[in-house]
This record gives sequence, C-alpha cells and structure tokens, in this order.
Amino acid sequence: MADDKDDMKAMPVDSSAGKGDRAESAVERAPFHAMMLAVLGYSACSGTMLVVNKVTMAFIPAPGAVVFIQLVAATLGVLGISAMAKDGSQKIEYSWKAQKAYLVYVFFFVISVYANMQALSHSNVDTVIVFRSCTPLAVAICDFVFMGRELPSMRSLGVLIALIFGAYYYALVDAEFLAHGIQAYFWCIVYFLAICVEMTLGKHITKTVKVSLSTSVFYTNAFSAIPMLLISLGTGESFSNFEIENVTAFFLLAISCVIGTAIGYTAWHARGMVSATTFTLVGARARP
Repeated sequence: MADDKDDMKAMPVDSSAGKGDRAESAVERAPFHAMMLAVLGYSACSGTMLVVNKVTMAFIPAPGAVVFIQLVAATLGVLGISAMAKDGSQKIEYSWKAQKAYLVYVFFFVISVYANMQALSHSNVDTVIVFRSCTPLAVAICDFVFMGRELPSMRSLGVLIALIFGAYYYALVDAEFLAHGIQAYFWCIVYFLAICVEMTLGKHITKTVKVSLSTSVFYTNAFSAIPMLLISLGTGESFSNFEIENVTAFFLLAISCVIGTAIGYTAWHARGMVSATTFTLVGARARP
C-alpha cells in the first residue's frame, strides 16, 4: 500500500520538465479522498454488475450475445458523454500509439470477459469468486517483475497466501471438482490467467499512454465488441437462445448496459490511482 500512497501525493512540477512530464495524468497525483471515492465507485459498479449479469443469464442464456450488446451500448454511451463534455476533457483521441496499446489490452480483456461469463454459466458464483480472490498474489508478482514495484509487506503477503489456502480448501470440498476434476474449473482457470495479464498491462498503459478517461473506455469497448461476437459464434453459441421474452429480461439487459458503461469509467479512473495489485484486490473483493 505504501506505493499507492506515493502515487497519490501531489508532486511539484519542474519548470524545466519536458512536455511529457507536464502531461502526467492528474489522477495519479490525486489526494487520498479522491482515490477512495474512485475505488468505492468501482467496487459498487463491480459488485452490482456481478448480480445483474448472473440474473440476466437466467433470462437470456446467451453470454456472448449479452456481452456484445453491453460493449456496443458502452461504446455509444462514451461517444455521447464525449460529445456532451464541452470543455474537451473527455475528447476521444484517435492516435495510433494509443490504439496499438489498447488493442493488446483488449485481447486479454475479451478473453477475461467471455471466460467470466462462461464461468458464471457453468459454475456457481462462489467458485468464480474463489478464483478471482487468488489473482492479487499473482498480480503482485507481476507488479514486482514487470512494473518495478516493491513486493507486498510480509503481513500483506500472508493475507494473499491465506487466500490461496482458502481456495485450495474450497476445491477439496467442492462437489463439481470432486465429480469432474480439474476440467470443472476450465473457464475459471482461463479467467484467472487472463485477469492477471490484463491487470498488469492495464496499469502499464495508464503510466505510458496519456489519454482522456473517455478514450480508455471507448477503445476498450469498441475494440472488444467484434472479437466478442466472433468468439461467441466460433464457440458454437446459439443466438437462438437470445430471446427477450418479457419486460423483466429487457429491463435487466438495459440495466446491465448502463452499469457496463459506468464500470468502464470507474475502473480506468481507479486504475490510474493505485497499483495493479491494489486494483486487482479491490476487484476481487467486489466481484469475480
């Protein structure tokens, strides 16, 4: 956590610094209360999204189609928000440098989103939460190796390791694992690996590619929509299952689209303020 507090301290601007230094994102110099609000906002959206998606799957058993609609809705929502921001603070920046970075990020993002939806469809929520809770330790190692940050303190490390032992104990008593072995956790494992890469890469982007918040959300959703559609079709998902039979199903889908847009903004905003490990830990506490 010490690294995160350093990230949040206001830094004096050197008059001789180059343009790149002056362009440092304001959120990375944000005070503690701003960081807390960002994290709480992300946590609230994440937790709500879990419940809404799970219920939506019960009414519309087509995970890929649902996520595709959520991504398209979020993309259109970002365009609207960008157009309404008259001060230009949310202007979408169409630079090749940013596009390249987000294309790589989106590759892992799409895998994690689809694997998450599949895991929720084939496993119970508790199983997915257990796997999600194990990601902070893996991301902490990635943070140390690739981002040059310090390893967690012994106390924090002990907590993260305790999560691993908790997951191991859960597997020992999980009926699905006892019946089908490691195959029962296939989508959960894919989700776990994709999340670890996604979280580390996402933090790297916030530090090296300086763009508006709307740009980050726009690229993430716009670049993810078509791949998500292709993955759904390629895996043989039947879009005939996508039927909105009543008002409740339509309402749930609409709500999930709104929350999906909100989680994009809150996630990238919080990610710019804290380390990849902390961001992952917040997500693990809020949702799978």
